Amino acid sequence: KERLKYEMKSYQEMVVNQIRQMTEDNQQLLYFKNKVDKEKKHSKALEESYGIAVDKLRKTMEENRIVRRRTKMQHEEIKDEMYHQEQFFKDQISSIHNLRNTKDEDFERMQQEEREKVKLSSSGHLNEEDRRLKMEEYLKFVKVQDNEMENYVEEKEKLYQALVESIAAMKLRHWEEEVAMEKKF
Repeated sequence: KERLKYEMKSYQEMVVNQIRQMTEDNQQLLYFKNKVDKEKKHSKALEESYGIAVDKLRKTMEENRIVRRRTKMQHEEIKDEMYHQEQFFKDQISSIHNLRNTKDEDFERMQQEEREKVKLSSSGHLNEEDRRLKMEEYLKFVKVQDNEMENYVEEKEKLYQALVESIAAMKLRHWEEEVAMEKKF
């Protein structure tokens, strides 16, 4: 029993295995240290690239905000300019309409004056035969003038109809071009 007080173990078990275990542990420790260093470098690189990306994103967002603001300002300027141009052209068209209406009124007034002249020339101190001839001339003149007025009105209506059709075609082309521009945009 006293001999068993000390247990005997082999050299292999006590020394060689322990040294081998320590060597393996040292290798694992070096592996994990290297792995930790690589992870630190990788995380540092990620932080730097993240910082750069955030800065670029911030700059890009600022540039986009500036571009949107400039675009909005330009849109407002173009809108104002288009409004003024539209007003200018509407004023021109209005003045053309006024001029045309004035000319129509002048023409009608001239026709009335011509009738009055012929009517005055047909009346007066004439004998019955001359008065009858003058009255016939006056009636012929009125008939011719009425025919001319009818022709004038017909021609005016044809021209107006052609104008309306031309304007409709122009507006159609305008809307088609605007749709094409929107599609292109």
